[in-house]
Order: sequence, then C-alpha cells, then structure tokens
Amino acid sequence: LEEITEWMNTLAKDYPDLVSLVDVGTSFEGRTITAVKFTGKSAGSNETKPGLWLDGGIHSREWVSPATNVYVLGHLLADYGSDEETTKLIDGLEWWILPVFNVDGYSYTWADDGDRMWRKTRSTTSS
Repeated sequence: LEEITEWMNTLAKDYPDLVSLVDVGTSFEGRTITAVKFTGKSAGSNETKPGLWLDGGIHSREWVSPATNVYVLGHLLADYGSDEETTKLIDGLEWWILPVFNVDGYSYTWADDGDRMWRKTRSTTSS
C-alpha cells in the first residue's frame, strides 16, 4: 500500500495540470483512503464533464484489481497528449481512480504476520 501511495504522490507531482489526489475517507485502522482525480482540457471554463469512477481492492486478497487500476492509470497519463484516443478520453471525462478501497485488509494481506487470504476489512463487529 505504501508503494502505491508513493507512486500516486509522484503522479500528482509529474502531472500537476491533470492530477490531484483526493482523500475520500479514513479506514477503521486510521489509514487514509486516497483516490486519484484527473481530467484534461475543457471546451469551456464552466464545462461540467461526466465522471468515471474505478476502484479496486474491495476484497483485500484480490491483489489483481489494485494492480489493474495502477496499470490503467499509469498508461492513461503516460499516453495523454501523444495518443489521440487517450487524449479524447481524458479530455472528455472527469476520472476518479481509487486503486485500493479496503486499505486495512490489503495491508494485512501483505504483512509478515498477516493472512494472504484475508478478504474483509479489519474492523470489528458486534455479534
């Protein structure tokens, strides 16, 4: 999780005209849940664009969904301005990508003392 967070911070620095990071919440264990918001040029300054939301890591053991979001995000930004179709996609939408939704569970599956097959959040429930 820390590696993904550092990478998102780098994206915000590398693409300051496109990317902003938005803290969308705090987990049970106190981790910040951060999404990447990005869009390209607008036709007008007051233009409202449709939004597109992608998230991954809802089930913490499913590591491929955060990796897929990171891959898509990286390629969209890298191709912006050089690939016509990608540029149209980014210019036409307000993109929101949340690579890891379940930050506590995802971190737990990577921990040395964690459980690779853990699926849920780390919150406690009353029975």
